[in-house]
Amino acid sequence: MSQTDVPTFTDATGQFQQFILEQGYDPQLQWIFRDDIVEHGFQIFVRLPLRDSTEKMERRYEEGVRRGLGINLHVFCYLNARPLCYIWLPEDETDAEYRMLTGLKLSAPSEPGRQTVVGIRWKLRWVWLRWMERRISKHRWADDIPKQ
Repeated sequence: MSQTDVPTFTDATGQFQQFILEQGYDPQLQWIFRDDIVEHGFQIFVRLPLRDSTEKMERRYEEGVRRGLGINLHVFCYLNARPLCYIWLPEDETDAEYRMLTGLKLSAPSEPGRQTVVGIRWKLRWVWLRWMERRISKHRWADDIPKQ
C-alpha cells in the first residue's frame, strides 16, 4: 500500500461518519484509548468524561499512512448511540494479512453485547473496575484499542 492509496485523515473520518450513519448511529465520532475502557464480566464500562483525542488519533492515522500496512477505523462500542472509535494499525505485514487489511478499512461490531456501554463518572468505582479487569488475565476485545 502506498501513501496515495488512502485518503487524508479528514476524508477518511468523513467516510467513516457516513458508514456509521448508514448503520443507524450518530456519526459524531468519539476517539478512545485503551485506558478509557474496562471490560468486566459481560459488561463494558467507559470512563467519563471522555477527552478529545482527535489530534492524537490524527497522528496515529498519519503513522499508519507512513508505515503503508493498512489502517482500520473501528467502532468499538456505542455510548448513547454515539460511536466510541479507535484506529487499529497492524504490527507487520503478517498482522495485516491476518486482518485482511489493505488500504483503509471501516468496521463496526456486529455482536449485540458490544453495542452499548455503561458510563462511569465516579473515580473510585473506575479504579475498582480497572483493578478487577487486571486480575483476570485473558484476551479482551478492548485489548486491540491502542494505549495512549
